[in-house]
Amino acid sequence: RWTRPVHDRFEVELEGKGGAVLAFRQPFAMGWEAWQGDKRLPTLRVLAMHLGVVVEDVSLGPVRVEYSIPMLKQGLAAAAVGLGLMGIGFFGLRRRTRFTPLARK
Repeated sequence: RWTRPVHDRFEVELEGKGGAVLAFRQPFAMGWEAWQGDKRLPTLRVLAMHLGVVVEDVSLGPVRVEYSIPMLKQGLAAAAVGLGLMGIGFFGLRRRTRFTPLARK
């Protein structure tokens, strides 16, 4: 049984004993993470394009799969620094340079 409250997160409850490889029809992308309790599970590409999760023991509890955008915080920080530098450059040049019209003769 599995539940999917939103498009970037779902949970799968498994029955049985032993290990398993779960394959989902969800397209694989960097950023998918799988957890079973507090233990992180490896994710992999299945059939060239789908998401797969390797579970060592299915009896340890449900498997939670979540997607987070890779390097989102670093990208936002870099964008903020870039905008800040652009603002400093724009306003710094604006204050130092005055427009003087050419004198007519």
